[in-house]
Amino acid sequence: MIISRAALLLVPLFLSCARGPTEDFAAIPGDPQTLLGGLKSYSSPDAVAAALGSRTWKVTEQSSLKPDDKRPSFNILSVVVVPYQDRGQRGELHLTFFNSRLMSSSFYPDDPGAYRASLGSFLAPEVRGGELRPTHLRVWHAVDYEGREYFLWGDERLLKQQNRWLMKYSWVPPNQPLQATASGRA
Repeated sequence: MIISRAALLLVPLFLSCARGPTEDFAAIPGDPQTLLGGLKSYSSPDAVAAALGSRTWKVTEQSSLKPDDKRPSFNILSVVVVPYQDRGQRGELHLTFFNSRLMSSSFYPDDPGAYRASLGSFLAPEVRGGELRPTHLRVWHAVDYEGREYFLWGDERLLKQQNRWLMKYSWVPPNQPLQATASGRA
């Protein structure tokens, strides 16, 4: 009987270890990446608004978990700045924040061909239709669901962190305690 009581006392410890350390989905490392327009990844919405000066933005998405949700925070803020100019080309600047940290900046140029030419060697021919990844910066261009060509600068760490959150917590019911499973995943 003493052994079974001791085993019962160790079960919560085992389950917390099986789950592994909880990732901090709001951490800010000391080496932000320079995104489009000189904006720094991990910047707060207030810091980005200050960097943009008198330009105003329109919120296109703002979502968060309910306050009583037991999962780690998951807040998305997406905004668009119109008009915006980069490398002498006019278009729209789209910014996405994950948990109040600038994750990516995308440019939708009015003239994609002229913008691509203005990038010159920045997007080398071998990157066409693909992406470039120096350090933690991920740069690529693609076509969105509306058929509009865009160019995106994102911090790879935040992009991956958002995907990890989705893989780990998006299927967890919002008000259920996080529990370890046989695989060790919460």
